[in-house]
Amino acid sequence: MKKNITTPHSTITFCLDYQPIDEGINVGIVGSCRMLGDWDIPVRMNKVGFRSWSIILDYDMLPEYFEYKFVLFDSSTNQITLWEDGFNRTLTKETTAPNSRIRVAFRGSLTWHGAGVAIPVFSLRRKNGWGVGEFTDLCTLADWCSLTQQKLIQILPINDTNITMSDSDSYPYRSVSVDALNPIYLNVEKICEVTHSDLQNDINEKRLLLDAMPKVSYSEVLQLKLRVLRHIYLEQRAYSDAWIKTAKLLHRFEQANSWLMPYAVFRCLIEDFSSCQFDSWGEYSRYDHKRVKQYAKDNAERVEFYYFIQYHLFEQLREAKEYLNARSILLKGDLPVGVGRYSVDVWRYSELFNVDKQAGAPPDDFSEEGQNWGFPTYNWANMAKDRYRWWRERFGSIGKIFDAFRIDHILGFFRIWEIPQPFKSGLLGYFSPSLPLSKEEIEACGITINRSNTMFYRDEIKTPTTDILFIEDPYKQSYYHPRIMACKTGVYQKLTDEQRKAFDRLYDDYFYCRHNEFWTRSALEKLPEMLETTNMLVCGEDLGMVPASVPYVMRRLNILSLEILRMPKEFGREFVDIAKVPYNSVVSTGTHDTSTLRMWWGEDESKTQRFYNDVLMLDGNAPKLYTSDIAKKILSSLFASDAMWVILPMQDYMAIDEMFIAENLEQERINYPENPHHIWNYRMHLFLEDILEKKDFNETLKQLIITNKR
Repeated sequence: MKKNITTPHSTITFCLDYQPIDEGINVGIVGSCRMLGDWDIPVRMNKVGFRSWSIILDYDMLPEYFEYKFVLFDSSTNQITLWEDGFNRTLTKETTAPNSRIRVAFRGSLTWHGAGVAIPVFSLRRKNGWGVGEFTDLCTLADWCSLTQQKLIQILPINDTNITMSDSDSYPYRSVSVDALNPIYLNVEKICEVTHSDLQNDINEKRLLLDAMPKVSYSEVLQLKLRVLRHIYLEQRAYSDAWIKTAKLLHRFEQANSWLMPYAVFRCLIEDFSSCQFDSWGEYSRYDHKRVKQYAKDNAERVEFYYFIQYHLFEQLREAKEYLNARSILLKGDLPVGVGRYSVDVWRYSELFNVDKQAGAPPDDFSEEGQNWGFPTYNWANMAKDRYRWWRERFGSIGKIFDAFRIDHILGFFRIWEIPQPFKSGLLGYFSPSLPLSKEEIEACGITINRSNTMFYRDEIKTPTTDILFIEDPYKQSYYHPRIMACKTGVYQKLTDEQRKAFDRLYDDYFYCRHNEFWTRSALEKLPEMLETTNMLVCGEDLGMVPASVPYVMRRLNILSLEILRMPKEFGREFVDIAKVPYNSVVSTGTHDTSTLRMWWGEDESKTQRFYNDVLMLDGNAPKLYTSDIAKKILSSLFASDAMWVILPMQDYMAIDEMFIAENLEQERINYPENPHHIWNYRMHLFLEDILEKKDFNETLKQLIITNKR
C-alpha cells in the first residue's frame, strides 16, 4: 500500500445528520482504534445545527484502515444507549484524502416526534394591529405553541415581492430579491413612535380601518407602512447627533450583506423609471457593479432608506427567532423554487436564467391545464461553472434566519416544467433537463412528425394550438417531447388503434421510466453542493407528478418528505396510509394550496364517505358537516404516525372546537393555485391574544399531542 504523505496538521471531519430535535442528547462516534475508543468509549460529537453533529479528528493519528459507527450515549457514564443499524462503516486512507469531509445520515429507528403549526405571517392577527401579521407576532404565536406543546412554526416565504405596489404583490413565491425581506412584515411602532400629531391622527384612522378588515388589504397596508417608515427615517436622519449611531449600524449591515446595495439601488431605479422592467432602464439595463456603486453614492439618502427598512426587518426577525428558540420552538421557512422575472437577482445574474422560458407545473388535481408561474427557468449549465455559488449563498443566507426550511417544489432540482415564453398554457410545456425523443424513435412507432401534430419550437406561432402530439425541444433540433395529456387531443383520436397503442407505450416510457437515472444524476449534481452550506433541518415539497428518482435522492440526502393525507403517492390509493408513512417525513392535512379539511369534507360526499369508513374506520354514514369529533380523530391518527413531524395548518387545528371556527368556510382558504391572479389575503378570524385564553381548546390540543408522545 502506498503511504500517504500528509502535513502535520491534516484533519478529517465527520458530519452526521441526526434530525431529531432532542435537547440534552449526546451523539458520538466509536470505532476500532484508540482514537475512537476501541469500540468501548465513544468520542463526543459537537452539535452544529438543528440537524447536524460534527467532529474533527487528527488525520495523521488515525490508522490506515478502521471501522466505526455513530452512537447515542450517556455522558455521565459513557455507556452507549443506541447503536446505529447496519454493518460497520469503514475508512481507508488510500481512498480518503487528508482534510476530507465525510457527511452521512444516522442509520436506525428513531423515536423522537414533534408537532407544529403552519400559517403565513401575513395571516396572524393581533389586537391593535395594522391589518397584517408582523414578525413580532411570531412571539405571541410561540407562546401558544409552548402552551400546547408544539415545537415548530412553519411560515410561507417572507421575501420582498413588491414590484407593482398592487394586491398582486401579495403572491409570496414571486420574489423581487431572494435576500431582502418584505417591508409589510415590519412592526413600525417598535422602531419609533410617530410624534407629528396631524400625521399620527391620519395614520391611526387608516390603521384602524385596515385592521378591522376580515382579509389583508395588501397594497393599502404596504403603502401606509412605507409612508410612515419614510417619515420616521427622514425625521431620525434630520437629527445628526442621534443619527450617527444608526448610520454606523446601517453601514455595518451593508458591509455584511453584499446583496443590500444592489437591492436598494434596484428599488430606487424602479422609482426613477416608473417600471420594474429593467430592460428599459437605458444604461442600467445591464447590471454593472461600478455604475451601481456610483448611483448609490450619488443617491445616498434614497438608497439608505432601503438599508434602514431591511436592517429593522432583520433585527425584528432575529429577535423573534431568539424568542422562539428560547422556548425550544423552531422557525421553519420556505424556499421558493423560482424568482420573479423582474427581480434584482435576474438583473444581477442574467446569465444564470433562461429569460425566454417560464417555469410551471404539469396538469394535476389543482389545474387541468397545468400551471404557469411566469418565473424564468435556471440555466443550470452556467450555474455549475462555479459549483452553484448563487444557490450555495442562498442556502447559507436562509440558515441565518431559520432553523429549518421547506424546499418548495423540490422536483425543480431534478427537472422543471418549462414553457416557452410566448405561451400561457402549461399543456405546452416539457421537462427540462430531459431526454427528448429522436425523430427516428417516434417514426419507428409508425407516427410521422409533421405540422399537423407537432409544435415546432423555432416557428413564430402567434396563436399556438394545444391539439398536438409533440413539442419540439428548444435545445436540440429534431428531438421532441410528447405533449402532456395528449390522449385528450383531437389529433390523438384520429390515430389508428395501432398508432394509439404505440404512442401510449412511447408516452408512458417517456413520462414514467426514461428519465429515472438521468434525473437522479441531475439532482445529485446540484443538491449535495447546496446542502453542504447548511446545518438546518431540510424538508422537500415532493408532491405532484413525482418520478421514482425523487424519494431515492431525498432518502440519500436525508431530506424529509411531505405526506399530505389527501394526496397519496402510492399508485391506486385514494388516501395516504398513515400507518406506513416514513419516519423522515412531515405529515399534514393539507397545504396552503389545498382547501381546509372543513371545506374538503363537503366537496365530494362519496369520497368523504370512503374516508370516514376506510381511513377513520367508523361505521355508518358520514355526517354532512365536519365535526370537532372527526377533527380530533384525524389529528390523533396523524399524531400517532411514525412521521418525525406533524405540521398542520392553523385552520385545521381550530376545527377541533366548533365554538372556535370561522363562520365562512371560504374565508379560511389561503390559495387557489389554478387562479394565477389570486390575492393572498387570508387573516385569522381570532386575535392571537384571545386564542391564548381559550383554555378548553388549548388543553384539548395539548392532551392530543402529549397522549401521542409528540
